[in-house]
Amino acid sequence: MNYKILSKIISAGVLGTVQGLYVHADYVHNSQLGRNAFLLKEGLRWDKYMAHPHSLAFYVIVWPIALGIFLGVYELLALIIFKLLRIINKPTTPTQ
Repeated sequence: MNYKILSKIISAGVLGTVQGLYVHADYVHNSQLGRNAFLLKEGLRWDKYMAHPHSLAFYVIVWPIALGIFLGVYELLALIIFKLLRIINKPTTPTQ
């Protein structure tokens, strides 16, 4: 079994699950707020982030940094899983 590929698949699954849990928790929180509180919260979010967008230079600088951090976390998680898989499935040498 190629542990390197398996560790990358598991790492992508873990990060996808974490992101899905975050979105689910946000949906649960918003549904508990009620309709009016949710609309107020989204209105404030619109006023803060979308009514006055940042410049293109900001996004050109920030997105590569954010992407680098995300890929770094992904690769670090994949490396940890790879090492754990090798430790768990270490072949035992027969004693003579």
